Amino acid sequence: MELLRMSKAAKRRGIHPMTLRQWALDGKIPFTWVGRERRFSSVDVENMKRGSDSSTSRPRLELLYVRVSG
Repeated sequence: MELLRMSKAAKRRGIHPMTLRQWALDGKIPFTWVGRERRFSSVDVENMKRGSDSSTSRPRLELLYVRVSG
């Protein structure tokens, strides 16, 4: 298990580092303090990447907009 810095973990997940920080504050992903930096387990990041964490998945919404002029 490797402890990743926030930027590297966010890059692996394909999200912005501020999003990862907010998820950490909300308790959606565990982290460890190393000095003054949050570090994320590579295992946890990969599990979220695979979608095994159901707390981050939301149902997809679709909208339809039709404009008729006559």
